[in-house]
Amino acid sequence: MNSRNINKYGAASTAPLASKVADLVPNGTDAADGNTMYTATVELATMLSRIELRGNLTCTNLGVSAYSKLALTHIGLNGVHQQFTLGGEQAGDELYDKTNQGGYPVSVPACFYDETSGPEITTTAETALVAGYGYNVLGQPKEMLLKFDTEFKSPVAEGFIVYDPAYLKITGLKTAEGGKVTMEAGKIYQITDLEFTEEHLTDLDPGEPTICVTATVTVKDWEIVPVEPEYGK
Repeated sequence: MNSRNINKYGAASTAPLASKVADLVPNGTDAADGNTMYTATVELATMLSRIELRGNLTCTNLGVSAYSKLALTHIGLNGVHQQFTLGGEQAGDELYDKTNQGGYPVSVPACFYDETSGPEITTTAETALVAGYGYNVLGQPKEMLLKFDTEFKSPVAEGFIVYDPAYLKITGLKTAEGGKVTMEAGKIYQITDLEFTEEHLTDLDPGEPTICVTATVTVKDWEIVPVEPEYGK
């Protein structure tokens, strides 16, 4: 089956549809010749999922140990497939970049990230995102990344590791009750109002241990359901 490129289907409204045809069901006889008539039901559904981020960012202990300013420069996904089939299969290589770059990780194509114009976080108060962000994807991405240019306080607390740039990694989704969420086709997973600490900021080094936290999220059947992200190192 020919593969498709997800860069043509970036918006929620452009998600491709594929049909599922149910078995033929007898539905009476033809009045003219007495032949059996059948009914077939065709269902159209997308094979993609979508993950969105909106609302506010809050670093609850900004300035306590290390950072005086966090300037958001990029939001996007890491560990994704750009190619897919209408049958819902991933195609091609997984795009997962583990190196720090001046911009967004270079192995990840532009359809999976946005360069942002802020905001700058300088206090522990809620700071509104300047826009909402969303990405269509087949399967579950390894990470959603928020990349920050940083400024450090003086002095940085002894023993505290600081990063510039620094990343906030969402490495999983949970329900409000703590249950693990696996992304499903045809659903929009909506993350709202991320709350994190200085200790959750990291680089892209895969050797770092994973630390998990919770924040607020939601899901929708091209429909919405509340979920919560897990952060990782």
